[in-house]
Amino acid sequence: MGGRKIEKYLVDIFDRVRVEQKEKFSPICPRCGSFNMRSILVRNCLTRDNRIKVYICVSCGIDEAARDMKPDNQRCGNQNSARLTGNSDGNA
Repeated sequence: MGGRKIEKYLVDIFDRVRVEQKEKFSPICPRCGSFNMRSILVRNCLTRDNRIKVYICVSCGIDEAARDMKPDNQRCGNQNSARLTGNSDGNA
């Protein structure tokens, strides 16, 4: 699969996750896979990725915010953003 096909595939998957999140509660964070999601959906964090607007756990929300403040060559926190972006090296 080419890069664009993989990106479209991941966006489609997270579109389904977004719909499922609105229909029923899932305690699993789609970014890190942990059981840290709050039962009231809007008390979680909305991912900063403009292509996939899904709710993620607070820990992942803090990690994404910290990454946005860092220069591109510095990384912090867990490297699980590869689950969202499809990058196997963990770069967001």
